[in-house]
Amino acid sequence: MGIHLGVIGTPEDFVFEENLAYESVFRDRLVACVYKGHPLYDREFVSLAEVAGEELILPTKNTFTRKIVEKSMREKRIPFKISYEIANNEMIKRMVEKKLGITILCSSMITCVNECSTLKPVIIDDLHSYRHINIVFRKDRKLSPPLRNFIDFLTSHPKKNVI
Repeated sequence: MGIHLGVIGTPEDFVFEENLAYESVFRDRLVACVYKGHPLYDREFVSLAEVAGEELILPTKNTFTRKIVEKSMREKRIPFKISYEIANNEMIKRMVEKKLGITILCSSMITCVNECSTLKPVIIDDLHSYRHINIVFRKDRKLSPPLRNFIDFLTSHPKKNVI
C-alpha cells in the first residue's frame, strides 16, 4: 500500500526529489518569541540586533531555524550568544514562559498556543526567512479523488493567525 502523501516543512531553497510533486499550503515566517512583561513584548517589530542582545534560547545545531539565525547574524556581522541550546520546541517555549530568555521560531509555533499563553510573536523586520509547509506526493501515482479533495481543501484555506 505505502504512503500516499505527506505534509512537511521545508526551507525556501529546498529542492524536491525528481519523483516527488508538491503543493504549497502556507509560508511560516521566523519571528522572535517573547514573554509577557519582556521589554520587547509591546513592540510589533524588532531588529535582529535587538534580538541578538537578549538571552537566546535556540534549537540545536543543524535545525532549519538555527541555521537561518546563525547565517543571518554572520551576514549582518551581529555578535550573539546562545544561552541555551534545546532540542525540543515545546521545551524552548516553556523556558521562554519561565522568563529564561527569548527565542526565534516559526510564527505558527507561537500563534497556535492556547489563549492562556503569555508568549507573543514579534516580527524581526530585517529577517525575512520562512519555512514552507508543503503537501508532497509521488508523481508516478494517481491520487484518489478523496486525496485530491483533501489537498484542494488544504491549499484553498489559507492558514490564519500566521504572520
